[in-house]
Amino acid sequence: MRLSPRLFVAVLALTACVTKDDAKKAIDALSEAKVPMPDQLPVMQNTKVPFHYPDALVASAARDSVVLRIFIDSLGTVRPESTRLEQKSRYPLLDTAALNGAKDLVFTPARRQGHPMAVSIKLPVQFNPPPPLPGVPAPKP
Repeated sequence: MRLSPRLFVAVLALTACVTKDDAKKAIDALSEAKVPMPDQLPVMQNTKVPFHYPDALVASAARDSVVLRIFIDSLGTVRPESTRLEQKSRYPLLDTAALNGAKDLVFTPARRQGHPMAVSIKLPVQFNPPPPLPGVPAPKP
């Protein structure tokens, strides 16, 4: 089954806390690489998003995004030793949360001519504070 780039954008936007525009940038980053493009892009398999908002930032209600460069091997495993910050946020705790969460990502590998292949992609991650609990006043920005 060939996954269209548009469907990849939709799946990534729903599962990785990214916008469609950010997911499009991830796909564009694949095309900038000097390696052959896959026929089928990697698809995230996580049922729960592994990026957790840091408890220490809840009171500040900090919002920001991080862009990671992740290497997905031909088995669909993210190689943590190859993961790096492509674009930092204004909050080091969010950068750390993104790097920690990337370790738990699992993908169906990219494919070229029916064979699994390794790829390196940019993965934008948007961090938003959790909603306040019922009956608890929201923090002041």
